[in-house]
Amino acid sequence: MGTGREALRVQLIAYTCSQNCMGVRGNSGGCCTLDDRDFIPGPVHDADAFLAALGRRLGREVSRDEAFIDFDEGRALFPERPTWQEPANYPALRVRPDVDWIPCRFFDKTTGACTVYDIRPAMCRNYLCDHLKDVISLLNLDEEAAPPG
Repeated sequence: MGTGREALRVQLIAYTCSQNCMGVRGNSGGCCTLDDRDFIPGPVHDADAFLAALGRRLGREVSRDEAFIDFDEGRALFPERPTWQEPANYPALRVRPDVDWIPCRFFDKTTGACTVYDIRPAMCRNYLCDHLKDVISLLNLDEEAAPPG
């Protein structure tokens, strides 16, 4: 793929995710919230690397519990959601069940952005919702590699 096409793909992803997330105009961070969906932000395969990067960012050691939910806690938090009942989906990024739309703890609704975007786990860097996949395909900007990080 030429650099012009790759640049267009990167811009398309950035715009869609920040302005038209999941096909909803003005929406951002849909993949960073649960709402009523049976969705889990996991598994985070690079959990240790993320914790180390987060610790460097914050200038202190970060406990696993600050960033992640493990199986026993997750299945108890969301007993009605099948994805949270599967051990293979863990560790999951910590979410905030005390907030109605249940965001990832690193999502800032005020700015509509991830507060750890530059160090986010691979799972987040590589995630493409169905809407974004359709837009990329429609514009023939598919590629084998994951979205740029």
